[in-house]
Amino acid sequence: MIYEQSIGAYLDRTASDAPAPGGGAAASLQLAQAAALIAMSARFSTGEKFAEYAPMVERVLATAKPLVGESLDAGDDDAAAFATVAHAYALPRDSDAAKEARTKQIQTALVGATKPPQRLLELGREIAGLGEELLGCANRNILSDIVAATASTRAAATIAQATLEINLAGVKDEAARSTIAEHIRGADSLIDFCDNLTKRIQDDISA
Repeated sequence: MIYEQSIGAYLDRTASDAPAPGGGAAASLQLAQAAALIAMSARFSTGEKFAEYAPMVERVLATAKPLVGESLDAGDDDAAAFATVAHAYALPRDSDAAKEARTKQIQTALVGATKPPQRLLELGREIAGLGEELLGCANRNILSDIVAATASTRAAATIAQATLEINLAGVKDEAARSTIAEHIRGADSLIDFCDNLTKRIQDDISA
């Protein structure tokens, strides 16, 4: 479990020859940081000065906090999915029946491996949306933290998109390919959204 590891232990394992954690874990950590930063930004946008925005800020805070754990869970799911793919590729192929069974297992595993990055993109859209909501009333002193959250979300989306593209190359089922391709396009939209939101915040900072 990513949540239970120290930062040092996680980085040491990432730098080792172990197959996981890898890109999926990195994306989940980026999103977890983004959600945590949004929660922090909401906490610093309370008090008398921000009273008129209190209901919205409270909702953003209540929504952002659970997204930290959900993001890390998606990283754990990604590691498990990768292990399933690796197991499928290691199955015997010493007969026609074995080869056929192995091919089916690989296809099932590859499609399954697209679910965690799809989930990461869903979470990323929610987190980026919270950042946009908060922008209209946020304490100016934490605008850079919303930029950090947005940049982290963008990084996660880029990683998730690359993971989907790699898995798409091996998937043969046309319906599954169509679904995966749709999520890849969705990643482009999220990346664009993050770029635009970052520019808006930077313009606000420099105004």
